[in-house]
Amino acid sequence: MNLRLQNLRFRHGALHFRMNLTYLLGPHLVSLYLVFLKVTCELIVHDPVLFTVASFLFFVAPKLVNNYLQSLKSREESLREQLEKAKKKEAAFIVTFAKREQEIAELKSAVLDLKAQLHLASMQYFEDCQYTYYFVELLNEVKDEWATYVLDELP
Repeated sequence: MNLRLQNLRFRHGALHFRMNLTYLLGPHLVSLYLVFLKVTCELIVHDPVLFTVASFLFFVAPKLVNNYLQSLKSREESLREQLEKAKKKEAAFIVTFAKREQEIAELKSAVLDLKAQLHLASMQYFEDCQYTYYFVELLNEVKDEWATYVLDELP
């Protein structure tokens, strides 16, 4: 009974190891490990006391898998750092964009104020021009009246 339990534990551990290995390395490298697993299974069937699931998994995990896992961890850390940098840049860009929008709004307001002032000035100039025209007309009328008066009075 104890031998069957160990065999089931081993098969369960080997199955999980195979699934994890397929996920990490892909199917092209797993075939090599499957041959190794079959040989190890035969050894365990002949002498099950020599191996346990934990020692087997530690024994099967070669440096290649450890190096691959370490490289994955380092890539994950570098990607996290890049993500943090990107978030900081995004926040800075949002702040800069908001400042630019505020400056644009202020400039639009200033342009509207200047247009209003220009409109008032042009209206004043237009009114001044009307007054000038009216004054010139009056002056011309006075000149005409004076000229007719002078011409009428003189023999």
